[in-house]
Amino acid sequence: MRGARELDGRAVPPESPTLRRLVRGMRERIPEGGGGAVVTAAFTEMSTQGALRDLEGKRMEGGGIELFDLVEDLREIEADAESGRYPYLRVIVTPDETIVDRAYDHWPDWAGSGFLGDAAPVGDLRGEMARRAERWRPEWTRRLDDEVPYSPEHAGESAVRSAPRMIARPALTPYRLAGT
Repeated sequence: MRGARELDGRAVPPESPTLRRLVRGMRERIPEGGGGAVVTAAFTEMSTQGALRDLEGKRMEGGGIELFDLVEDLREIEADAESGRYPYLRVIVTPDETIVDRAYDHWPDWAGSGFLGDAAPVGDLRGEMARRAERWRPEWTRRLDDEVPYSPEHAGESAVRSAPRMIARPALTPYRLAGT
């Protein structure tokens, strides 16, 4: 995943009331005097791990369940039957601008290694990729196959170590929310 890029041709999800509520909630948490807020989330089948920070990376108070419920709802609303769901999301909000970064096919720099440790949950990735149409499965998904740890090509690798370590972190083209 670490060496991968986003696959070409995926449509950008349309603006939704849920995204607007999330942005509004983040703006309400921006301190007096400006600045901004950043929500970053990593998703597994059973949970969401995330953080609310200011633009300098300092953890902000008041993220709470409400914001992260919206983050989870947004992921499900933006899911596509063909191309799947994103395992990583970042929303950057300033008083004047909103940038939404969705990583469907790679492990982005901004997700770091602190979210889910230094390995993505292979079972969750396997499930997500199995739900996608073949065209939307990145090349690295072949390493999620149960047989990979036993093949001569990958001798000495475990499935847990081989799949997640493949994600490269290319720069994303940010999506700018209309009217911000």
